[in-house]
Amino acid sequence: MTLFSNPLILDLLAKYKPIAAMTHASSLLGWDLEINMPEAGAAARGQAQAEIELLRQKMTLGLAGLIEKAERQKTLNDAEKGVIRVIERELDFYQKIPADLLEQLQKATVEASVPWREARKKADFRIFQPHLEKITDLKRKQAEYLNPPHIPTTHCWTSSRKG
Repeated sequence: MTLFSNPLILDLLAKYKPIAAMTHASSLLGWDLEINMPEAGAAARGQAQAEIELLRQKMTLGLAGLIEKAERQKTLNDAEKGVIRVIERELDFYQKIPADLLEQLQKATVEASVPWREARKKADFRIFQPHLEKITDLKRKQAEYLNPPHIPTTHCWTSSRKG
């Protein structure tokens, strides 16, 4: 038995495949950042990872019309509904977060890796503290886009319930 037979879902999966590949590549870059990357490469790596994230956002936003059509389908099996649910969660995230914030957060996170290594080696948190403060500030901005201040826990609760 085939998990996916609906032509709309098959089209959606085909269009999502490069997004999934970029997600995988970004994970490998993150691993390499921690294991192999020379310290001098942090800024370039941050720029590269930011560009990948922006491409993922753009391509995911391009799936909005297909997701809307797929949601109207009455004959989807559970696996096909799961595909919609997973992609819809990413779509919701990327619709709420501005591209410039995604870019800033990627760069700040990657560039903080070098001071983090040094701070750990020297057991001196002060080396890393300004980077952590910047990342925390950017994450707070991200949270404000995901959770408007008037209902602070709605997004966190609903995204964990969707399964």
